[in-house]
Amino acid sequence: MAEIAQMFGLGDRAGGLLVSGGTLANVQALTVARNVKLGCLRGGIAGQAAPVMLASELAHTSIQKAAMVLGLGLEGVILVPSIQGRMDVAALDAAIHQARAEGKQPFAVVATAGTTVTGNIDPLPEIQHLAQAHDLWFHVDAAYGGALAFSPDHRHRLAGIEGADSVTFNPQKWLYVTKTCASVLFRDLGLLHRHFRISAPYMNTEADWVNLGEISVQGTRHPDGLKLWLSLQHLGKAGYAALVDHGYALAAAMVDQIRQRPYLAQATEPEMNMLCFRGCPPEHPAEAWDAWNTGLQQFLLAEAEVFLSLPLWQGQRWLKAVLLNPFTTVDHIATLFDHIDRYAAAQGAS
Repeated sequence: MAEIAQMFGLGDRAGGLLVSGGTLANVQALTVARNVKLGCLRGGIAGQAAPVMLASELAHTSIQKAAMVLGLGLEGVILVPSIQGRMDVAALDAAIHQARAEGKQPFAVVATAGTTVTGNIDPLPEIQHLAQAHDLWFHVDAAYGGALAFSPDHRHRLAGIEGADSVTFNPQKWLYVTKTCASVLFRDLGLLHRHFRISAPYMNTEADWVNLGEISVQGTRHPDGLKLWLSLQHLGKAGYAALVDHGYALAAAMVDQIRQRPYLAQATEPEMNMLCFRGCPPEHPAEAWDAWNTGLQQFLLAEAEVFLSLPLWQGQRWLKAVLLNPFTTVDHIATLFDHIDRYAAAQGAS
């Protein structure tokens, strides 16, 4: 875990541990953030100004779950507006000032590297700068996008993550490791020991290794580290780089196909191997487009044996493709859009 932390540029004091999913990783990181910034290890938050953390309106729902677990409630997360799938930095700055003007106590800001629906990356350098200026813990939820650290051609997209105090990264996603395999990393692993660790007197405390149950929410755990280690031995960093790069090549091919069709629109400019698009056929009223896209999803499943999910984004139904399969080719993408054209023609789109 220390070696992976180095890939994110977190420094020589960094390290982390594996946990059972990204939700638990975010809870773990934000618990340490609260304890460090608010001094809550030995005392509660009663009597203090209401603690709040800030995150994009597109952040994973686990951030709000963390607020509930930490006793902050849902109002303990201030959701910041986004622009084209990325956190609005000016709105973040304004929200921090407004929270303090209202007597609240901001202690952490959460950036996302790989939003759940559109796969966008928040402007990490600008957010890190604001977090530092306001003395806030800077957490990056890179559960999905953290895999970019393995690609020399695309790791620049994570610029700014090196300034994070903590990072969530899930190898069970873009590193193809069987579930569960998720991690939480800390720039200063000593903070985890000093602001979270509870010694277990029934364990051998004189050993030269750390009992992971003492420094994490969960005690009992599966040997998930073995799966990650074996995967790295088998594929190596170069193998993972090739897989990440392949995903970007497929995404570029898919964007090209979408742009060739005036009746299709993208939700945002893709920043990963994840795309959201929808049909907006001018022959149909806008209020009928959700039904049109739902029909397209079912058509592709039945006729092309292709599954696209149908998430809600900004109150509308969009088709979402995650281009993870290493055996998917550009020809597969072209065939998919041939089927989309067939459906559109049958529905009167042009």
